[in-house]
Formats: sequence, C-alpha cells, structure tokens
Amino acid sequence: MAQYKLSYAVALLGNNERVEKIANTEIELAAHILDMERDVGMLCHGVKIEQGDFTDDLRSDNKLALQQIQRWTKVLENAIHIA
Repeated sequence: MAQYKLSYAVALLGNNERVEKIANTEIELAAHILDMERDVGMLCHGVKIEQGDFTDDLRSDNKLALQQIQRWTKVLENAIHIA
C-alpha cells in the first residue's frame, strides 16, 4: 500500500524548515492539505506531494481525519483570503 508524503516550507519558522506529513489514505492527505492551508498565512512554499513507502506505520484513523477536514472546512468558509 503506497503512502503519501506532503512536504512544504514555512517561511515564518525562521530557517525555511520543511514540514513533512505522512498519510496512509487520500482522506488523511486531504486533512494534511487543509492543515497546510491553515498555515498559508505564514507563507508556505515549495509544496510537494510524493507517493511511495515512507514508514512502516500503516495505521489510519480516517474518522479523525474526516473530523479535522470538517473543522477546517468550517473555518475556511469564513476566511477573509477566500473570496
């Protein structure tokens, strides 16, 4: 089973340190993307989504990921930068 790795740099971390998130399902990947969207006010750049085998941890919590998606969707619906 292939995993997804989302990585991006956040300018406000000081040294353009890269954030990396591993997802075992597309639902988890979507939740990580929404987390990144939340961080976009801190100038995220260099976004990459890779597919492969990154860890041996194949446990997924799709219910938790869906709850995160639901929470961030409500926040983003009212975001000033989305017109």
